[in-house]
Amino acid sequence: MLVSPEPNDMDVEIVPYTPGLKSHVVELQRHLWSSDIALNTAYLEWKYEQNPYLAEPLIYLALSDGKAVGMRGMFGAKWQLGCPSETATWLHADDLVIAPEHRGRGLHRRIMRTAFHDLAARGYEYAVNLHGSRITVLASLAMGWRSVGSVQPMCLQTRTARFWKRLSARVNKLPIMWRYAEQAPFLLSAASRRLFSRLDRANHRQKQPDSLVSVQKAPRPQEMAELVARLGSDGRIRHVRDAQYFAWRFRNPLHSYRFLFWGADRLDGYLVLQRSLSDRADQTRVNIVDWEAINDRGRADLLQAAVGWGQFPDLRCWTATFPQETIRLLQAQGFTAVNDAGVAAHVTSVLVRPVRDDLLETDWQPAGRRLLDMNNWDLRMIYSMAS
Repeated sequence: MLVSPEPNDMDVEIVPYTPGLKSHVVELQRHLWSSDIALNTAYLEWKYEQNPYLAEPLIYLALSDGKAVGMRGMFGAKWQLGCPSETATWLHADDLVIAPEHRGRGLHRRIMRTAFHDLAARGYEYAVNLHGSRITVLASLAMGWRSVGSVQPMCLQTRTARFWKRLSARVNKLPIMWRYAEQAPFLLSAASRRLFSRLDRANHRQKQPDSLVSVQKAPRPQEMAELVARLGSDGRIRHVRDAQYFAWRFRNPLHSYRFLFWGADRLDGYLVLQRSLSDRADQTRVNIVDWEAINDRGRADLLQAAVGWGQFPDLRCWTATFPQETIRLLQAQGFTAVNDAGVAAHVTSVLVRPVRDDLLETDWQPAGRRLLDMNNWDLRMIYSMAS
């Protein structure tokens, strides 16, 4: 058992995950994943036990009197980079949660110190974090993580969605009323809350007989992987998107997906939409998590179908590494930069860190690609658990 002794908090020990602690994890994660224990259990099993890149879950827990009061997870991610292309299994840090009564006691730092010591002994090189709260990001920067930069989210919102989000933000600042702020978006119409209903209906009554776009509820992993391979790689850092990855990725039990496919005789483009099923997430938001096509017409057709057929209250995507042609397609549909009152720069930062402390002051350049240069990345929301 790994134990991180600290004189300032001797009642808490930091230990690695074992199957006997599963019930502790899913209970603790009611603060982050969902209030539904069954859903949390399915998510834990999918993300850590069925991960295609790690043989065993890498989770580190803080225990107090035998009860889990803190957690940080590390799930496997297989990255592709360089020319000629090579792959590396890095760790994706996620699922940080501290029980409310134990916050402000330095448990995050203790958990991460123990985790990195253990992971370095196991031979891992780098860790990444593509999605975290503002508090998580600030705490991580203090522990040697560095920010590559913002993912530059853009959104397309209806007037109704903008109204309720502004109302929610104002209510959140009022005494006592803050606890009702998260309920404001639920005052949207029932049709708006059934986010994929319009898209599904539109797919069945297409008025354009020559349209190359179709909507499906299930992915086509092999064909999607073949398209990615056909398009090739320019050497930037990106997650491997093969059939195995797609098949695993879209089984996420906390999310629901729709797949827009473009092409006649073969698949020449796709756009993946995602919404969260967690009761802790924004129930008005849909994300474009991956988007590929062989040409500009395919990309434009897919985006136009997603916007026009879906009519979503709040549609978002990451644009930091998109080419200008793609940015112009988004702008033509009415997308604008997300402005979350200064918070977005922290919440949507890409963080990286070598596992070994002795490498913190070196220049991080696996396969000759400098990790802290955003130009070396090909980022998509599908790589993160935001999707």
